Amino acid sequence: MYRRIDDALAAGIGGVSTVDTPGSGASAVVQPDRPGTTERPRVAQRVEEDGTTTNLEGPVLCRRALREPPPGVGTDPGVLIGPGARIGYGARFDDESRAVFGELRRASAGGPADHAGVTWERIDADGGVFRPCPEDDRPGTPRLFPGTCPTPEGRARFVAVDHARRPTRYASGPA
Repeated sequence: MYRRIDDALAAGIGGVSTVDTPGSGASAVVQPDRPGTTERPRVAQRVEEDGTTTNLEGPVLCRRALREPPPGVGTDPGVLIGPGARIGYGARFDDESRAVFGELRRASAGGPADHAGVTWERIDADGGVFRPCPEDDRPGTPRLFPGTCPTPEGRARFVAVDHARRPTRYASGPA
């Protein structure tokens, strides 16, 4: 988890104060339908843009574009700026992947998934950097939960999901 949108420590990221943030709300699954648009953005495939990726195990890895996206297709950062632009904040955000990663480094500093010490140069040199990594000269944390999980009982929770009852939405368009 990074910072919650209503976390006071996240104030000032991208020049947006916590007073101006919308607060916690609907999941990201429904966000392309908001605010005030029904148009679904066309987004580049992973091989069409530079960026980083990570998972619960914690390694932050760089991914490099192998080709340019087709005309009219946006990158992830560019598409994410769209809702901000519709509420008057588009100019405050950068659509360049390295700049967005720099914002992530600042926004996650001190949090459970601290990326402050992770740079693209370190990722390239080391073949990946484990998070949390709060400082440039730290090696990162190769085991995210070494003894217990961050739950009251210290154990992981597994939840059965009945996929037959969940609506299916495809990335290529409406189901």
